[in-house]
Amino acid sequence: MRKRLLATVPVSIRAAEDGGDGKRRFTLTAYTGEPMNVGWGLPVVVDCSTVNFEQQALPALLDHSPTGSNIVGQIEQIGFDSPGVPPLMVSGYFTPTDEEEDAARLVLKKADAGFKWQASIGGDPATVDEVKPGVKVQVNGREYIGPIQIARGVVLREVSFVVLGADRKTSSMVANHRGIAMKWNEWLAAKGYDAASLTAAQKTALKSLFAADGGMMDEEEETEAELEAATEAELETEVPATETEEEEDPPVNAAADPVKLKAQLAETSRQLGVAKVIARCGNPKIAVGHLVATAEEHANKHKWDARETELRILRAKRAEAPNVIVKNTQVSMQALQGAILLRAGGQLDSKAYNTPHAVEIGIPSWLRAGINDAERNKFMEHAHRFAKMSAIDLARESLRASGRMVPHDRDEMLQAAFSSGSLTNSMTTSVNAILLSTYLESTDTTRGWVRESEVPNYLTAERVRVLKGDSLEELPEDGEADHSSISDTAETFKVKRFAKQFQIDEIAFLNDNLGALATKPTEFGLAAARLRPDLVYATIYANPTLASTGRALFNATDANLITSSALSRSTLGTALARMSVIRENGVNIDVDPSHLIVPPTLRETASNLLGSDLFITGENATLGNKNSLRDWNLTLVAEKRLENGVIHPSTKTAYSGSTSTWYVASSTAPALEVGYLRGQRAPRVRSGQLDRGKFGTWWDVSHSIGVCVLDWKGMEKITG
Repeated sequence: MRKRLLATVPVSIRAAEDGGDGKRRFTLTAYTGEPMNVGWGLPVVVDCSTVNFEQQALPALLDHSPTGSNIVGQIEQIGFDSPGVPPLMVSGYFTPTDEEEDAARLVLKKADAGFKWQASIGGDPATVDEVKPGVKVQVNGREYIGPIQIARGVVLREVSFVVLGADRKTSSMVANHRGIAMKWNEWLAAKGYDAASLTAAQKTALKSLFAADGGMMDEEEETEAELEAATEAELETEVPATETEEEEDPPVNAAADPVKLKAQLAETSRQLGVAKVIARCGNPKIAVGHLVATAEEHANKHKWDARETELRILRAKRAEAPNVIVKNTQVSMQALQGAILLRAGGQLDSKAYNTPHAVEIGIPSWLRAGINDAERNKFMEHAHRFAKMSAIDLARESLRASGRMVPHDRDEMLQAAFSSGSLTNSMTTSVNAILLSTYLESTDTTRGWVRESEVPNYLTAERVRVLKGDSLEELPEDGEADHSSISDTAETFKVKRFAKQFQIDEIAFLNDNLGALATKPTEFGLAAARLRPDLVYATIYANPTLASTGRALFNATDANLITSSALSRSTLGTALARMSVIRENGVNIDVDPSHLIVPPTLRETASNLLGSDLFITGENATLGNKNSLRDWNLTLVAEKRLENGVIHPSTKTAYSGSTSTWYVASSTAPALEVGYLRGQRAPRVRSGQLDRGKFGTWWDVSHSIGVCVLDWKGMEKITG
């Protein structure tokens, strides 16, 4: 049997002034995303991204009772400020009648007297999924940790004014009509006191409370209250002790002792309030700790006030009637995100989603979850089912999943879907996922021998390098060590932004054509991946001048430019040996060659040189048969840009390639550095709404990157 859930939540309620139609209005925050204790054993969280608001004209009831006498008012608007993200906002107006037991009159009367009502939402059945202890789940834009239950697919039916909420943080406020001062007797009645049964001392204390509430007695009431107080004070006399009685402390006249008077009035007020609650709500047995007793007995024992007593009674009565009514609906924003991703040709499971870049560009947490995550698997199952929907149906479901009204007219529905942001958010998830997968799965031959860094902005950045050559000197007995002299050099560069834009409008949805979601993110992902190698190899071709030497990166003076040396065992051995003995300021600095970079035409030759176990030669048998080149542990890189040439992405300068030029690089002393904008090592996606008469969404993809030449020692160029 499906359980019912009436979720009372933290709220803030106010009664507005006359809205021009003679009706008093209310506005309330009906749900903030807080876990609710509703008697199910575990706290419950409503997934706001799945709430259904198809029915906007909902009733406002008293205590979830659907009878006519318990109608408080009519709800005019309900929804979220941001799609699918709490708080849930509700507004409407009261509908009081002349009936004596009318609920609207009761709510307004209590509110005007100062009672702070709370609010509770009620909906149709939905799925309620349990999150195990310690397991983290992302709902409502925040993280919850189990054990909790997640209620999804809530179809709202009503909102109620209630006395007691399921959450102890629940609070509400209804303002009085401004400018209307309540009279003394009316105020007493509103507070639940019988003026005839109060003593003069009690009236004196209550009079101060009445004044604090803004009340003011007229002259007749003031005179009557003063006479009653004076008469009662005369009757309060001390009784002298007899000679035969033990001497006791004389009784204190409470009217003459302000402290005792205040305590006496507070206790009397508490008892009167508790008695009134017991008369109205009954006197059930309640368990407090290990003691089971009536509510009245507990109230007297623990000094509960009227509010606490009523809370305890109502909580005891509701203990076996769990309160949210939610419905199992499989339409969720996560399932729609997955469905659109599948329609666009993307993957629901990609290694790219488990990288730090996925967090950078906003891949949803459910896509980044582990393969055994129950939530992720459920969303994937639903996504495969929804992927069969037409584009029009996906737009319609995006409105429902975000809790917005779905217009019947198709054009209006599309306009609402695009303008609400719900459809754009789902499509942007697809763009991000496809773009990131394509970008990270692309081949980049510059990894490993080019250093990486981040810069804070697009201004000129410096890369400072301390020169080697400082050494320790012999220190004689009683001698003083010389100070070290430090010298450095700096190279500069800038990170630049590269970007492109594409869009999808209502025509694509009407034609059921989402092809752009597959082709454009893939194209832009590949383009972003090409930027780094294009910049690196174009910089190598450009052979820029170093600030530290005043010479080009590759030059004969520094002996890192070797000409007329086709790739062979001997020429490669010479290049490796040359790099390994480089010195700076007369000091050996241990530049270890790590990569052999060749055009595809030389790949087979290079592979044989580096991969063969034996090196057979007939020139001289004394050389042995071991392939000594393997001892260098070089990584072979075959790069087509060396053969086909490359166009510099920024300057647009075209450089021609060669089939005979090859390079040796070092990862211990990199010659080049790739810089990214801080925190943005992957391309970024922005989205927005089309305007000027168009309905649709645009996206731009940007990647911020730059290349700096650091030093000549970490790279050699050899031409055949």
